[in-house]
Amino acid sequence: MVIVTHEESGIDVYMAIAGIPYETDAIARARPYKLGRLNVPLLTPEDLVVFKILANRPIDKADVAHLFEFLPDLDVAFIRRHVEGFAEMLEEPELARELDRYRSPPSDK
Repeated sequence: MVIVTHEESGIDVYMAIAGIPYETDAIARARPYKLGRLNVPLLTPEDLVVFKILANRPIDKADVAHLFEFLPDLDVAFIRRHVEGFAEMLEEPELARELDRYRSPPSDK
């Protein structure tokens, strides 16, 4: 991961070089976004959720919760298929269970 800061705006841009097929596919699925005079490819929300669940940091967990809250039409089957595949490959089944926490309605406790 490389972080580059746009000097004029102070915006950090996170860049990664695809090393596995999923990353290459995610880049191919990226959607163009107009940012000033630039067209910047952005991950689909589903790919972003997958990467954030894999990162599994507190900030990523909060981001995933917000993505599910504000984007109710996320392709959960797509996300689940890829998270479960990574969880199995990494031998970290808790990553797949993490997805269920975001999909469950909040408790009233």
